Amino acid sequence: MADMILVVAEHEGGSPRKITYELLNAARDLAATWDYEVAVAVMGDAMDEEALAASLGAHGAEIVFALSDEALAAQAVEPATAALQQLIEAEEPEIVLLGQTALGRGVAPRLAAALGAGLVTDATGLQVEEGELLVTHPIYSGQAIATLKIVGAPALVTLRPNTWRGEAIGGDAADVEAFDLDELPEGRAELLSVESAGGDRPDLSDAARVVSGGRGFGGPDNFHLLEALADTLDAAVGTTRAVVDADWRPYDEQVGQTGKTISPQLYVAIGLSGAIQHLSGMRTSKTIVAINKDADAPIFRVADYGIVADLFEVVPLLTEELQKVR
Repeated sequence: MADMILVVAEHEGGSPRKITYELLNAARDLAATWDYEVAVAVMGDAMDEEALAASLGAHGAEIVFALSDEALAAQAVEPATAALQQLIEAEEPEIVLLGQTALGRGVAPRLAAALGAGLVTDATGLQVEEGELLVTHPIYSGQAIATLKIVGAPALVTLRPNTWRGEAIGGDAADVEAFDLDELPEGRAELLSVESAGGDRPDLSDAARVVSGGRGFGGPDNFHLLEALADTLDAAVGTTRAVVDADWRPYDEQVGQTGKTISPQLYVAIGLSGAIQHLSGMRTSKTIVAINKDADAPIFRVADYGIVADLFEVVPLLTEELQKVR
């Protein structure tokens, strides 16, 4: 089946993850231009297909391909790649969209190699010009934006989280079609357990708001100021490589070239200079607020709003005022 855009869904506990809804939003925008059908591939085992169809349909999916197999329960890379390859070869979609997530980063290049297809990763923009799909993504640590055209079909693209909206449009439940899979290979890594990082804060990878701190905090004991502000904003906590290397904060909070690449709606950078390696991980944030006592700090060059002041004076006041508003 041609004239189709296929979204590779990710779900947790039977509920689609936020990135799935963002992928559907991007697919809907493209489908409106090309009049393509929007389909979703859902992989797993013993899924509640009716609930998934309702949720995905409300976000614009027209058909859901249920790829059910015990080997897909943990969404390991090898069986997931094989399952998607079978579906794509059978249905022949023009475009395949995945998230720039752990699953997407593992599956997309393997899938492109297996299909002999073109691939652009970490996309931050999709547009159609003269009937061709153009994909934009940052290069050179975010210093430039490249625009690429994928030759041939299917065109594989992974999308950066938080770059597209993810709101529902109130559509009807999608049609569910069980796709019969041939035997799948076993994954070469076995999932032994999944442990939550704990806490009530949003996950840094797909948080809408992030409050990030650097060496300006002077030591780990002062990060309670940042945490209080983050909790007031219902935000995730981020940090820099220098802070992680000093053992002030855990590695899973690191933003930047050797950490996580994020694109939240709001990024508050406190007491960090804005080295190029850090900027590469957050430059595409929608709104950037910087607080630093050094007026010449590089972070101010990319900030939408800046406060030149001592963070130990500003952050408690800002937290207090926000708590009054909220």
